[in-house]
Amino acid sequence: MTTIAIPLAPAVFWPIFALACLLGSVWLIYRDRPAIKTPWLDDVRARFGLQGLDGGLFAVALLLYGGVFLSLTGGLFWLIWHVIAAPFQPLQADRDLLRFDVVRIAALTATLGAVIALPFTLLRLRLTQKATETASETLFNQKIDAAVQELHAQRQVTNPVPDGNGGKRHQDFWKDDIVRRNAAIDRLEGLAGEYKDEYGAAKRIARLLSVYLRELSREYPAKEPPEEATPEELRRWAQNLEPARSDMQTAAQSLGRIRHWLQDEDVLPAISLAGCNLQGLHLSKLSFRGADLSGAELQGAHLSQAKLQGANLSAANFDDVTRITTATLRGAMVILVDFTNVPQIADHVSDIFGDGSVTLPEGCARPDHWPEETLNFQDFRTQWRAWQRSIGQDPDNPE
Repeated sequence: MTTIAIPLAPAVFWPIFALACLLGSVWLIYRDRPAIKTPWLDDVRARFGLQGLDGGLFAVALLLYGGVFLSLTGGLFWLIWHVIAAPFQPLQADRDLLRFDVVRIAALTATLGAVIALPFTLLRLRLTQKATETASETLFNQKIDAAVQELHAQRQVTNPVPDGNGGKRHQDFWKDDIVRRNAAIDRLEGLAGEYKDEYGAAKRIARLLSVYLRELSREYPAKEPPEEATPEELRRWAQNLEPARSDMQTAAQSLGRIRHWLQDEDVLPAISLAGCNLQGLHLSKLSFRGADLSGAELQGAHLSQAKLQGANLSAANFDDVTRITTATLRGAMVILVDFTNVPQIADHVSDIFGDGSVTLPEGCARPDHWPEETLNFQDFRTQWRAWQRSIGQDPDNPE
């Protein structure tokens, strides 16, 4: 019976190598994490699209992969050498053992091929994922572009006009298509919800709708209250205020709903309604937390149960018909606001921050945390933020 003399070195080397891999893995997992965050390791991880994988785990996986690769490569070359050297051994291997070595060589070659192919497979998957993400982003941008096109939709109408001879003739005019514009706003809101975690969709759409409202407010400015009117006349005037256009109300309401999908650090300047005409708008139960409403015209607006925590209400115009009784104004700031005819603000003054530029209604006590003097904006902002923190409110995440 013939036997094969197996060298001792390979039989001892691989168990030692496996043990070293195991110990190295444990060491990488439990050692100081920042130490393994090397630039080259991060670069390799990024190339394979594994940025979400913990750096320590990736290092362990890379080490194990290297160990498997070296084990298979070493074993394959050792088997090849064994087959080549067998006829020259003093005790030649019989034919069956040599045939088995050839089968092992084939198996090791196939396994090593799969191991070598693994990085290329990961790269191919990364490229496929990137192509898919690019296609998805392109589709999103196409949807945005299509909706934006509808935001300035117009329709042709024919109206009779004097012909200069005492008669009339028909002339074509272009008018804003309000129905299509409302549909476009609704579509944009849907996109903000569908892609709320991708491409900064909510922020981009909020910024777009804010611009839309500000531009329309220039075309349709707020109505001025009647001069020398009695308080009762002013009340009736405010009660009869209606939104200048239905698409302005739709845009504002969409912004109030989109706010729920915005990260707090993205609120400003995304929702910036500074100077907007919000007269008569129905904004109840919506969220404008942290939004910029400075100089906005809010006479006759419905803000009951609206969330306005941390909002900038400087120079905003209210009246006694502005429904804010159940609104949440905790942590909001007010500068240059006249609340003389807004008695319902008395329920909120302890929750907001103002200075000497704010006029309160008769009988409403000035809160202790309000400075008596009129502050410049930088000082006001510093004291406002400090007061927010004193009441347990995070200025960057007002709740």
